[in-house]
This record gives sequence, structure tokens and C-alpha cells, in this order.
Amino acid sequence: MTALTPKSLLPLAFLALGACTPLRMAAPSDLGQDVEVLETSGRSSARGSLIDESFNLGPYAVTAVDRDWTTSQTFSSGNQSHENLRAGYTYKFGGGDSPAYEGLCAYRQNKGEANFGSMSITSRHGVLTCRCEAKSGEFINARLQGDGGKAVGNVTFGKETLVITSVHDAQGGARVSDAIGYRIEGDSGLAAAEAVAPGRVWLRRDLRQDERAAFSCLFSGMMLFDPPDN
Repeated sequence: MTALTPKSLLPLAFLALGACTPLRMAAPSDLGQDVEVLETSGRSSARGSLIDESFNLGPYAVTAVDRDWTTSQTFSSGNQSHENLRAGYTYKFGGGDSPAYEGLCAYRQNKGEANFGSMSITSRHGVLTCRCEAKSGEFINARLQGDGGKAVGNVTFGKETLVITSVHDAQGGARVSDAIGYRIEGDSGLAAAEAVAPGRVWLRRDLRQDERAAFSCLFSGMMLFDPPDN
């Protein structure tokens, strides 16, 4: 039995394709031709409480990133062990046509392992939630979960309930097991984000102004996610 990996749920900080070329997410062609692409600038690959992780996404600014909690509990019984991990961070998002958003992302992972001599079986279940809320009370919320392979979830914004999924298609036609981005869709594709550095966001131009800003804030939080070391 093949061990499951939670990284199929989560963005990687960096993955090499060949010797030196970073893996990039394939552009989502199903969003149509009239798409605006927001590129990041000033984004650091470093993570941690002592690092300034601020960056720009097109006209928007992500600031005040605070990785304020990580907890882990481990217990064993016989040949089985279990670990429960919790982590989270906050950030601020604004600029351009966006209201000032307060962002919050939290991750929890339950990991189990059973050892049978020379063989071990590992299973993991991960849940990532992100929320952006404005002073007016307007908010967007996403919840994404997976046990391996493609991760799926829902996005709530106003009266809308949309679908969010992880993306595994890279430029050049490669398909990878680890998530390198995310996409939001209703009846059809609406927006997508490359989570691996440097990162970028695709937005359909017929989106409302509030949708564009809210989706960008949500995707920014997902770009900041740093998967646990397993």
C-alpha cells in the first residue's frame, strides 16, 4: 500500500523541473481569452516569524504577515502512532480597488502511521481554511480538504457558494502529484492562482470589482501557506 502525502493538498515553496528551472502552473485556458493576469513582485521564498513576507499582487499589497501559532500533539499505541498538527497565520490585504481586508488562514492535519516490521502504512487528512474580512463585515471564506490527490472544497462569498480545487497541471504538459495552484469555479471557471513562487493570479475580466478583490485576497493567503515538514 502506498503511503499518502498531504502535499497533494498544499502548495510547494519550490519544485525543480530539470536542473534549474522552477515548475510553473499551466495557464487555465478554460477561463477564456479575456483574462487579466496579476503577477507578484517582492515575494520571498523564505518563511518564518522573523521574515518580512510582504509582497505585491498586481495593484494589491499583502502586508503584516504573522505566523502566530503552530501546535503538534503525538501519541502512540502498540504499532500505531498518531499526530495532530495545527497551524495558522494572519495578514492584511488592500490597495487598488480592494477594501482593506484582514486575512486569516488555518491548517490542521491528522496523520496516522502503522508499522508492520519492514513495512509501514501512513495516512493523512489535511484541511486548509482561509478567510478575508473587511471592516464592513463583508467576507470571503474557503475550506479545502484532501487525503491525497486532488483536493476540493467550497468558497462562500455573499450569497454565492463556489467550488475550489487544487491544480496539478504544469507548463509543458506535465502533471504533478503536488498541488501547484488553485482554481475557483461556478458554472464555469472564474479565477485561478499559481501558488508556487513567484506566483500569479488569473481573473476573468467580466468578474465584478468586489469579486476580483476578494478572490485575490483569498489566493494571497493560499500563496502564503507553508506546508508542514512530513
